[in-house]
Formats: sequence, structure tokens, C-alpha cells
Amino acid sequence: MTEEKTKKMCGVELEFPLVCHVKVITEKRDDIHGLIEDVLGNLKVVAEVSLGNSSAEGKYTTYNFSFTADSKEIMEKVDQAIRAVDGVKMVL
Repeated sequence: MTEEKTKKMCGVELEFPLVCHVKVITEKRDDIHGLIEDVLGNLKVVAEVSLGNSSAEGKYTTYNFSFTADSKEIMEKVDQAIRAVDGVKMVL
């Protein structure tokens, strides 16, 4: 494994490429699913975004997707871009 393909993150050594599993907690809105897909498309990240659970009061909902990251940089770009979507409350 080359030095470029191995990075430390939170004290753990990551080997790239790796599959990232992401959960996005959002306000419940009709357009949010499409906005998340648009962000991923703009970053040329191939991922199927699926609807998850809703909160008991129906105010929040979750979306899940997985993608293959070739570097720590692409992981960070996806995280930052998804967090910037209006209505996104948390990215896990």
C-alpha cells in the first residue's frame, strides 16, 4: 500500500479506496432528497440515496447512502457539501 493511499483519521489508519456509509438527518421537506442527490451528482459521487426513518413528531427524517472514497479529501468534500444543503441538520 502506498503512502498516498493510507491516511490516519481519529487515530485509525484508513486504507483507500474504502466504502463510506452516511446517514443524513434533515428537516422533513419534499425537496431534500433531490438536493442531496444533486450534491452527490455535482461531486461525481455514485450513490443511491434511500429514505430512512422519520422522527415521532414527523419534523425530521433521515436519508442513507454509501459511496466509495478514493481519498480522505473526497470524504471531506462530500461531508462538507452535504452539510451545506439547506435543511440538513446532521451528517453521520
